[in-house]
Order: sequence, then C-alpha cells, then structure tokens
Amino acid sequence: MREIEPYTIEMAYAIVQARKNQPSSNSYASQLLAQGTSVIAKKMGEQAMETMIEAIAKNRGRLAEESADLLYHLLVLWADADLAPQDIYEMLAERMSSQPQIRAA
Repeated sequence: MREIEPYTIEMAYAIVQARKNQPSSNSYASQLLAQGTSVIAKKMGEQAMETMIEAIAKNRGRLAEESADLLYHLLVLWADADLAPQDIYEMLAERMSSQPQIRAA
C-alpha cells in the first residue's frame, strides 16, 4: 500500500472551497455548487446508496471507489453549508469525550 498524505480530507476540502470561491466552468465542484443544496444532497444520497450496494456485495474495490465518491460529495455539501472538516472533527471529539478511551494500535 502506498503512503498517503495525512491531510487528504483537508486538502480535498481546500480544493472544493477554492472552487466555491472562484467558480470555474471546467470544475465539477463549481457546477454542483452552482446547482444548489438540493442537487448536492441528492447526488450525495446517490453515492451513499452506491456505497451501500458495494458493501453488501462485498466488492472491496468498488466499495473503495464509491466511498471516495461519497466523501467527495460530502465535502461539497459541507462547503455549500459553510462547514469545514474541523467543525466535524470537533463534533466527533465532543461525542468521543463521553466514551471510554480506546487507544489506536
């Protein structure tokens, strides 16, 4: 497995945010953002269904592809809602603070 940059979500979000702030007709993110929240949410829902189907089928390769698509569309939805990954991390940290500590291996 190749080494992956540790901040991939933040890097992808920064690109989506840049497309929001400086739209480009060649950018899929810009096109989605221009269509509005309901279109973005619908597309994310479609990706969630495709991810679920591949998980049930135990198709690991397609599950990875659909998961990447789902995360991408989630980032576009966050940008549309003016949420940043840090906002989600803080919510997760708050929820985890009431749980017993589990150490990563």
